[in-house]
Amino acid sequence: MGSKERAHLDLNDDDFDLSDFQPVDKSKQPEIDKETITRVAEKSGFQERPVKKKRQRSPYVIQKNIKMRMGMAELLADLTHKAQAGSDQETFELAILALIDKYGYEDLLQRYKELTKA
Repeated sequence: MGSKERAHLDLNDDDFDLSDFQPVDKSKQPEIDKETITRVAEKSGFQERPVKKKRQRSPYVIQKNIKMRMGMAELLADLTHKAQAGSDQETFELAILALIDKYGYEDLLQRYKELTKA
């Protein structure tokens, strides 16, 4: 048989046993003794992993892709660092607030406060 030829598969062939692919009856499986497993694991030096705290979900769930001039992404990262903001998203919100304040848009300021719970 050449390297590009596949072996013939005949499901009616007597040498082909499908019994290995039958679903396993879970009720016939023995009960797992968790206490014994824990004792053996502790004896072997394994320790139970501590329960991780659930991370707080980020408020930044909407993605808005924008195109930027060359170098602006780096400038945004530098500004985020200097402003000690937690992320570029936070810096972007601060920039929006600065524009609202600069132009005195009171109606937008109220919406901003509602959205950011500021």
